[in-house]
Amino acid sequence: MKICVGLKDSIRMEEYIKAGAEEFYCGVVDSEWINRFGYATGINRRPWPSSNMSSFEELKRVVKKAHSFSCKVYFTINEHCYTNEQLSLLEYYVKNALETGIDSIIFADPGLIKYFYEKYQCGVHLSTGGSVFNKWAAEFFRDSLKVSRIIMPREVTLNEIRKISTEVENVEYEVFILNEGCINIDGFCNHLHGINYIDYDGQLKNGEYSVGCMLKYDLLDGRISGTRIDKSSNITDKLYNAASKCGSCGACAIYYFKKYGISSLKLVGRSTDRDKIIHDIQFIKYAIDLSNEVENFQEFSQKIREYKGDRTMEKCKQMCYYPEILTQFELERSGV
Repeated sequence: MKICVGLKDSIRMEEYIKAGAEEFYCGVVDSEWINRFGYATGINRRPWPSSNMSSFEELKRVVKKAHSFSCKVYFTINEHCYTNEQLSLLEYYVKNALETGIDSIIFADPGLIKYFYEKYQCGVHLSTGGSVFNKWAAEFFRDSLKVSRIIMPREVTLNEIRKISTEVENVEYEVFILNEGCINIDGFCNHLHGINYIDYDGQLKNGEYSVGCMLKYDLLDGRISGTRIDKSSNITDKLYNAASKCGSCGACAIYYFKKYGISSLKLVGRSTDRDKIIHDIQFIKYAIDLSNEVENFQEFSQKIREYKGDRTMEKCKQMCYYPEILTQFELERSGV
């Protein structure tokens, strides 16, 4: 298994590689897009400037450095849909990205996959926004659209990943492993992530507005009157907390991902603090190495928990991408 890391520039890329990263995914948002569409709608699912490179010259430097270490770089054009006006710019982005030597392009839209694969014969990966939840979907993207890698949605269970990856072969699978969980199914979500970078005049700001799924809201009684439900603030506080603290670690599942033949572990965080990224890479590299050394899941999970520090089982359940694995931990610990 390889560690795939979000990247926004080449500044500490070599340190990421030394820590254990072998793959990178990234995007470019340059003046061609900004001058026409701003930041509210993006060319990828992380449209803000702190998560993207600002030019293809910068991307070319990243690709050159990555390839010098035998690492790969994947380019994101994975927004779920685009207006007709925006579609006219995608040709520019794909053409320039391919000229830098990137290894594959990550798409969410099946139509774009078909069009650009047939035109350029480029490597194509399916974004988590492509929403593969069963083997028939995986077979469709592999056979009909020539996708070489499927990035699994956050919501698939460990058992579903096992079934899909073992029954549909000859395609790579990438799974989320660390950071930035989400309460929504990505492929069905059309919140505008870039909204917190603009004001009402479309000017660039930072953090003044929140993405819709992170807003607190009132629950109504479902009638035209719009009467607020009693104690709804308590309910909405809980919903908000669920959105802001949903799963963001799947390290314990690495023991099983190794058995399932998963190709890549996705470490999210294009705009994350660089020191944290290095720490995260080292942690996941430790877990991968550990999966080759231990005799059983109980030993593996126990050592992972020790590495992460003293955490209650309740805390782990709250933060786990694959919470069903914690039930397995408790069963094995009790000897069941």
